[in-house]
Amino acid sequence: MRFSLAGMKTQFTYISIKFVTCTAIITLISVLTAGIFPFYYFNQNINNEMMQYNMQQLYYIRNITDSRIFRCAFSAMSDLLFAKEFSDNFYSSQQEPSLINYSYVNSVVKKLKKKAAINSDVISSISIYYQKKHIALSSVEGIHYENDSNLELPFDDDWIQLYNQNRGERNTLWLPARRIPFYNGSNDSGYVISLVSTYQNEGSSMLFCLNIDEVNIRRIMNEAADTFALNTEIVDKSGTIISDRDENRIGQRADEQVCEMLEKQESAKRISGINDDETVISLTKSSYTDWYYVLSVPSYTYFEKSNLAKKIVTLICIIIFLILLIISIIFSVKFTAPIKR
Repeated sequence: MRFSLAGMKTQFTYISIKFVTCTAIITLISVLTAGIFPFYYFNQNINNEMMQYNMQQLYYIRNITDSRIFRCAFSAMSDLLFAKEFSDNFYSSQQEPSLINYSYVNSVVKKLKKKAAINSDVISSISIYYQKKHIALSSVEGIHYENDSNLELPFDDDWIQLYNQNRGERNTLWLPARRIPFYNGSNDSGYVISLVSTYQNEGSSMLFCLNIDEVNIRRIMNEAADTFALNTEIVDKSGTIISDRDENRIGQRADEQVCEMLEKQESAKRISGINDDETVISLTKSSYTDWYYVLSVPSYTYFEKSNLAKKIVTLICIIIFLILLIISIIFSVKFTAPIKR
């Protein structure tokens, strides 16, 4: 009888331990399942909200900059290309370079600047190139010609070759930032982004160039962006920076995350993501160029208490798990105690 009771006690003890262990495991699985999924959904919902709002901000920046810069420049260039009086003078000058009427050029350039003056911060200077000569440059300081005795305008041969290589079937093309002198009597220079076009006739050798100070593009984007933005920039499809808050980065390659987004976007015109530094990055294509706007904003800016909320959710899940685990152990012990007795 004693042997039988001892065996039963051992068996009941084994059953009790097994029951408690199984209950704890079931409780662990239940709590983790109940905690992970709400936390994952909560985290994903916050990320989606941040990316959506960041894209809305970027749309606003793009629309303002496109309207005040790129659309205005296209309109001014169209007025120049379709000005009959200037085209007549151009065709005559094709036959004989000496027939270039600088007073006529002066007249057309003034009309062009008057058109561009709708937004006075758009076109900083206008260059006209003809037969490997920079024949005229109009800026806020006045109009300069290549036959001025005290001024030699650069031809920018490499830059114009870039235009001829990249234009394809297009007559008008945006070219990335380059540094040119200010022609204001100082030795200063600055970055300009240029819209270049030529007449669509065979053998055309006259190029028209509208130069826009990169600093003006930067200023308009910064005004449109909220102060909390880490950076607003324009990049081309290869990831080269066209405009950036930091002038020293112009011409360099964009951050790795931006380049990856450019590779992934393929035919899409917009894409958003969050990098390892908890920075929300959105990218969208300009409506008037082949370039992309990029907006980078810290995630905590949109949801200042998002990290705190995540920690609270995690803490609640842990507390619930511990409470249910203790309850399951107590329940198992209380349930098996009469059997052992």
